[in-house]
Amino acid sequence: MVENAGISDGTPLEEALVRQGVDDLRQTPDVSGEALKCYLLAYELLNRNGISDLVDLQALKDLIAVRLDAAICKEPEKYDVEYVPAPSDFFAGSYLEFVTPALRPLIRAEQAALGKLQQPDGGFDISWEWGTPYPEFAQARSWWRPRLTIDKLLFDALEV
Repeated sequence: MVENAGISDGTPLEEALVRQGVDDLRQTPDVSGEALKCYLLAYELLNRNGISDLVDLQALKDLIAVRLDAAICKEPEKYDVEYVPAPSDFFAGSYLEFVTPALRPLIRAEQAALGKLQQPDGGFDISWEWGTPYPEFAQARSWWRPRLTIDKLLFDALEV
């Protein structure tokens, strides 16, 4: 059983959930970007806390890299114009160990486009519209913008 390392109290249920999550990632080739962010965080927490007896961390890292490569849109002209997974969705100053040689040109392409997308106030806007009438959309957009701006600026500062 895993010692308490800050993310688990070592119960069999929690250990089973970690293993099941990794099994699900292994069996699901088409993983959403939001789910991949959870796997990136799980890997970071397991690795940082030295929890290596639940899953093979190197195998998990390799699997996440494969899933990231499959998930990130390979058409840079769609970044921040359409709602597609872009490199900045995953590499805003963290998880850089998952940047593969195949992703470097996509990262550079998105970085090159950021200057055209930055708003006059220095921020970045969301790339999607609400598909149904949503009166609070303008407020939600204003709440998202600071987070997106921080992520884009951190991403733009990456040297790959």
